[in-house]
This record gives sequence, structure tokens and C-alpha cells, in this order.
Amino acid sequence: MDLVARILFTLLLFLLPFSFAGAEPWAFCALQGVGVLLMGGILFSRKRFLRTGGLCALLTVGGVLLGLGLIQLCFSATLLDGPQWRPVTLSRLFTVHHLSFLLTWLSYAWLVCQLYPSFDDSRRLVGFIGVAAGLVALCAFCMPNGEYLLRVAGVQGGIGPFMNRNHAGIFFAMSSLATLGLFWAGQMTRKTLLSHRQKQLFLVRQLGLFGLFVLLAAAVFYTRSRGAMLSWLGGIFLYCFLCFWAIPPQLKKKLKGVFFTLVALLLTAGWISTHTLQINAYAQRATGASEQTRKMLYRAAFDALKDYPLFGVGIGAPAVMITSYMEWQLPSYVSHLHSDWVECLLSVGYGGGALVLASLLWLLWVFFRRLKKLSTQKQFFFAGILSALGVMCAGSCVDFHFFIPANTLVFCAFAGVLCSPTFYHHHTHQDFLPLWGKILTMVVLLGAMIVPFEYTTAWRLFLFGKGYKTQAKLAAYEEGLSHYPSPYFALRTARAYENAARRTKDADAAQQLRREAHRVAEMYLKKYPKDKKLSRVYVRTRPTVIIEFPAYQKAKAKEKAKTSQKSKGKK
Repeated sequence: MDLVARILFTLLLFLLPFSFAGAEPWAFCALQGVGVLLMGGILFSRKRFLRTGGLCALLTVGGVLLGLGLIQLCFSATLLDGPQWRPVTLSRLFTVHHLSFLLTWLSYAWLVCQLYPSFDDSRRLVGFIGVAAGLVALCAFCMPNGEYLLRVAGVQGGIGPFMNRNHAGIFFAMSSLATLGLFWAGQMTRKTLLSHRQKQLFLVRQLGLFGLFVLLAAAVFYTRSRGAMLSWLGGIFLYCFLCFWAIPPQLKKKLKGVFFTLVALLLTAGWISTHTLQINAYAQRATGASEQTRKMLYRAAFDALKDYPLFGVGIGAPAVMITSYMEWQLPSYVSHLHSDWVECLLSVGYGGGALVLASLLWLLWVFFRRLKKLSTQKQFFFAGILSALGVMCAGSCVDFHFFIPANTLVFCAFAGVLCSPTFYHHHTHQDFLPLWGKILTMVVLLGAMIVPFEYTTAWRLFLFGKGYKTQAKLAAYEEGLSHYPSPYFALRTARAYENAARRTKDADAAQQLRREAHRVAEMYLKKYPKDKKLSRVYVRTRPTVIIEFPAYQKAKAKEKAKTSQKSKGKK
């Protein structure tokens, strides 16, 4: 069963990176489905399961977030209730959806720890991830205008070959750092090679790993993502720091290595700070609108925290209410705050944030402590994987990478590798799980698939319904809204009715369409009362407000012209 599970997981690693083509909901559903199959196979084919100190610390972080979300679901409240001291969630739908995300990611970290217990297995998994990332990078280099996006998902990319260059850049940066750790871990075996054939294979493998590292590093800069480039540089310095701090036995060598790494970091930071205009020009972001938008979202988040300081607004709920705190409206719907850490803080508040921070610090302490006690070869590898995690954590300060399936799958796979029993030889335990525990686990995982599947169904209807004719489009939007009643889908449905009313020439039909738009806006404003865009649709389509759209203004003008001509003819 382990071999079949590894094959399925490897196929997922090679296919999922292409979800950068704008198909993240579908990719997450595929990931959940494969995860449930893998969990079922592992749970019912084994009697005992591996547990390490790193895995316990990692599951504690996820357990704190899951516990906070479940507590928030126990209280029902809306935005109309005003500030609350209780741990409420302002959108139960969004909270359940995000808890489903979290449960899926934790299950994958646990699966990696069970499926890849040895050092060779862990290195093989990281190599597979690097090769998968290299294939995506080659597609991007060979098709610079995003042709592969058209072939895979039928959508055109944003800037260059990527639908979102920030997410692609972090994906390449993480894979690059992990490949670098794999390369240096391989270098430690060169002295043990005896035969000529072994030396030849070693040379080919190391050249391949170094070439893969260069390819992925070039792909990071090719994305033109400033966050990815800076995170990659930070990851390189972190890797050097960890290697110098943990590996040399002499204190003098340690101090020299750490000192020169910090000096190089300071010099690089100084160069970057004095060349921001050139970096922005290279990234094609010379206007500064991106930075201003992010800063505005962060200010809005901290303004909202003043109303919900202790337990926040609920996991997943910032998207519901952030528009009421924004200084100006954005053309697109704000699903995330462009900072996973700020969004998490707004979701759980300062009280919950303190618990999450404490569990994260414990996890880091476990990893750093383990790094000091490993053999030299494992230290180089462990430091590379830990630096890859640091890359995504740094990139998530200015973007939302934890909601991108490819990035989060790689992050969880690397976290599972750090928890692998090969690094905890004397601290690995085997636990027995009874049959009722296995059945309960599978029931929870299957239940967690419901809301993401409904969201994917709604996403598909809204995506393809955009090209339908008016009646078919409205029917598709209504069906999608019934699957996943979010404010974003409600806004699109109400606007579709309003646009259809503008285009129709029949005044009665236009008035009926406007009533439908008003009905949708009114219904969902009761659920999401501070959504400004829905409020505007509600005001525009009120029955007491008479708006003559251009389509039937022209029709009325024609009718007046005809009546005037008839009256002239009679005279």
C-alpha cells in the first residue's frame, strides 16, 4: 500500500503546479480527493503509526487554529451585533471552508511523515518536487507569453507566462532552496565513493542537482516578483546562517561564518534599499499602486482589530467585512488581505494570535534543537528544507501563499519531511489507533470535502457561465449561488441581472430584471450587511428609484418619434 500511496502522491506533485493557470479551486478539490484516498489506504492498512517530536509540535500549531475555529463556530453573531468579547465568527460558511483547508494541509504533513520515514525516502521526495518545479519552469521559459496556460486551462496569463507571478515565484524559490540543501547533502557522500562507476553516477547526479538549482533560481527572477526575489535572497542567507551556526565543530569557524553571512545580508539589504526604483522598473511595478493597496489593506485590518481585539472576526471572515474599513474601493473583490499573517491575526485576534505564536515558537525551537544534533549530511539537508519553509513564511508577509494549492502542498510536504523519523531516531514512537478512531477520522475528512466541492461547483458555473447568453448565464449564476452563497457570487449575480436590464429594450422586462437584482442584493445584505458593493446595487435597484437605462431610453425616443409622425399625418 505504501508504494501505491507514494506513486499517487508523486503524480499529484507533478500535476498540481499547473494550478497556477487559475484553476486553484479545482486543484484543491483534486488534492482533497487524493488525500482522502491516501489517508484511507494508510489508516486501514497499518496497525501502528509513527510519531515524532516535530510532528507533535506541527500538529499542535494546526490544533490551536482548528480549536479556535471550532470555538468561533459555537457562537452565532452578525456584523449588526457590534463589537463582541466572545470568540464569534462573522461568516460560518467561510470559517468552515478555511477549517477544511487547514485539516487537509495537516493530513498531508502527517502522510509525508508516515510515507517517507527514511533519509533516502525524504531525499527522493524532495528531488521529485524539484523536478516537478523544473518542468513548470521549462514550460514558462519555452512559452514566455503564457501559451501553456491556454493549453492547460484556457486562460491567458497576467505578466509573462504566469497567471500570478507572486505565487509562481515563491513556488520556485522554495523548490530552489530545497534543491540546494539536497545538493550539499550529496556532497558529503563523495569521500565514501570507492568504485569508478559510483563516482561517475555521483558526478552526474550532482551536476543535475546544481543545474536544477540554477534553473529554479533563474525562474524566480524570471517571474519578476519582488516578494519572491527578496524571499529567495533571504532564504539563501538563512541557509548560510544555519549551516555556519550548526555544522562547523570549531567555535572560531562558527563565529566567522555567522559574521560574514550577516555582513553580506546587511550589504545586500543596503543595496536593495538604494535601488528600489530599478527593482520596481524590472518588476514592471514602477507606479507604486501595489504597495499602496497593500498598506491600505493592512491599515483596514488593524482598524477592524480595534473593534474585535480579543478573538478577531473569525477564521476566514476578514473577506466579509474588510471593505467597510477600506479607505478606497478596489475594482476586484478582496478575498484575502495580501498578508497571511495579518489575515490570521485579524481572524483570531490578539488573544488567539498569542496562542498561535506560542505554538509556532515551540515548533521552531524543536526544529532548531534537532538541527544541532544531526549528522553533517543530514544537517545540510535539514537546513535547506527549513530555509525553504522560511522563504514561504517571508513571502506570506506580503501575499496569500497559504491559499494556493501548489505552494501549500509543497510547504506541507517539506514540513512533513522535517518531522520524518529519520531525524528523530531516539525520539520516535509508534501509536496504535483503534478501528473507531480510524472510522471517525475518515468521516471528518469526508465531511471536510463538502464545502470546498460546493465552492468548486459554484466557481465552475460562474467561470463558464460568463460566456453564456443572458438567460442561460442568469440560470447558471443562480445555480452557482445556491451551491456557495458568498457575497462575491451574490454581487456577480445581482450585477448580471442589472446589466441584463440595461441591455433590454422592453421596459417591463427591464423592471422585472431590476427587481431580481434588488432581491438578490437585499437577501445577501442580511447575511453580509457591511458589503459596500452589494449596498450600491441595492440602492440602484430600489423600486422607488426610477432609472431609465439607455437601452429603453432609445426605445422611448423612437416611440415618441412615431407618435409625432402619426399626429402630423392625421393633421
